[in-house]
Amino acid sequence: MLPVSLREKWSLRKWAEVFDALPEMGGDDGGDGDGGKEQGKEGKKLMMGVVSDDSTVVYYVVGEGVIKPKQN
Repeated sequence: MLPVSLREKWSLRKWAEVFDALPEMGGDDGGDGDGGKEQGKEGKKLMMGVVSDDSTVVYYVVGEGVIKPKQN
């Protein structure tokens, strides 16, 4: 979970630093049910919680690189 303020400014460099600091997920399932098989293709992921001044929190799943959307 990456908590951020709505007022924070994010650059590509800052995102690169965040993803570089994340550990590799290797064979860990990661909760997506694929046994870690897709992790190598998709890259790293994290959940970001954006907090506004009125205490509203919006959650986003953010992935490193280009990720193909899942088909329903």
